[in-house]
Amino acid sequence: MALVSDAITDSLIRMGVLAAGETPSAADMTYGFSTLNMLMDSWATERLTIPYIARATATLTANQASFTVGTGGDINIVRPTFISGIRFIDTSQDPDLEMPLSILTDDAYAAIALKALTSTLPAAAYYRPTYASGFGTLIPWPIPTSTTLQWALYYPVQMPQLAATTSTLAIPPGYHRFFVTQLAAEMIPAFRVPDDIAGPIYAQAREAKEQVKNANFRMSDLAMDPAVLGTARHSTYSQFLSGP
Repeated sequence: MALVSDAITDSLIRMGVLAAGETPSAADMTYGFSTLNMLMDSWATERLTIPYIARATATLTANQASFTVGTGGDINIVRPTFISGIRFIDTSQDPDLEMPLSILTDDAYAAIALKALTSTLPAAAYYRPTYASGFGTLIPWPIPTSTTLQWALYYPVQMPQLAATTSTLAIPPGYHRFFVTQLAAEMIPAFRVPDDIAGPIYAQAREAKEQVKNANFRMSDLAMDPAVLGTARHSTYSQFLSGP
């Protein structure tokens, strides 16, 4: 597999800064490494540059009003920018019963008058992507009193920051060109690359990013307000077309 240094070198060759077979200077390698890590940090904000959805479970402690989400927090995962799905697991059932929770928007949570309301089971959850101490905040509503519950979170897993230029570039298929062209496009201003070289690089970077986003696109179930579809909780596409 390629090393981080290989991607940086390929980017510099593509830009015309190096000829094939040449080695980057220490300063250029350092700059390329920091720029690539900066790009990876920014890709964490773009859902379709993130390769997969992970599932994590954690204790949903009874009567606890909020839970920290992040490394070392109540839910000990890398703090996600997005959460795709939030569920609770009732371990008193055999087998365990996993049930979906409605994900509240900022407006929906703000509109709740009784935020401290309690119930045996929660009905919804609100994720606030705070970043104090590296933690997001997850709030169940109503606050559950059951002692047999767990969280089940489904969230996109962004690629971790690179440790060193000598690290193996462990990335999904199709990502190497994405890394090289994006890095080259990002470094063009610093190296004053001529327009006749920069233009094709920008085009290649756009194409590579589109390919990665197409590969990461996943179908999702269509959600409908029950008022539209009648009293049924779930309806088929044909029922939607024909009416309740």
